[in-house]
Parts: sequence; structure tokens; C-alpha cells
Amino acid sequence: MTIDKIVVAINQELEKIFSEVTIYNEAIKQGFKAPCFFVAILNTSTEKGLCKTYTDNIFFDVQYFSDLEDSNSDFMIVQNKLLRSIEYIQLEDGKVIRLNNRKVEKVNDILHYFFDVDVGLIEIEEGIKMEALEKEGVVKDE
Repeated sequence: MTIDKIVVAINQELEKIFSEVTIYNEAIKQGFKAPCFFVAILNTSTEKGLCKTYTDNIFFDVQYFSDLEDSNSDFMIVQNKLLRSIEYIQLEDGKVIRLNNRKVEKVNDILHYFFDVDVGLIEIEEGIKMEALEKEGVVKDE
């Protein structure tokens, strides 16, 4: 599983709920049209588990830009929809991921939806795992 597949799943959930709003994955310096969302990855950390297992913790910031003069009422509507509608995302392979530590903040007329996801990974080694094993057994009479 890769981060880009998670971003695609987030975009699909946003499109379901906000079908009329544009979604950007790359920062647009000039010329973007509001209302729109911008999906950003803030940081990623990896924690090693037993054997060859890892847990990636990926922090996201989904930013919403309003096109209304009275953006407060628009932000309240969008905030409610984000918090009530997007708690889980489904990847294209059918796996479901839960969004953790969800919170919404308004900073400088931008609504931020912060959350993180935990992704478990197993490193698989290629090649022969075990050679042939011969076993001999004997049953004792009583």
C-alpha cells in the first residue's frame, strides 16, 4: 500500500460529499478557483514492529478554501460534513482505513481538517523460505 493510494481514496470520499468542489493535490500558487480542497501530507513516521513489520503513521491536512464573503457559515457546513461523513476511507483494493485524531481548525480564512492514518506493512523477502526436510518417526509398542 502506498501513500498515493490513500490520497486517491481521500479524494474519492471528498468527491462523494462535495461533488461540486474542485480538489487539488499539488500546491497552486496562483489561479486556483474557490471553493476548493487541497490535500496535503504534513509528515510521516515509521515504527518498527516484530520481525519485518512496520507501522507508518501519516498526517494529513485537508484544506478548504471558500468562495463566499460570509465564509463562517460555509465553514460550519463544510466542517460538519467532514467530521460526520469522513471517518473511514476505502482503498481501491477494498481495504478500509480509519482516520484517527480528527480535528478541524480555521486559520487565516482557511478551514483545515487534520487527521492521521496508521498503515501496517510487512516486508516480504523473496526467495526460498526453507529447504526440504526429511523426518522419520517410530511408534513404540506398549
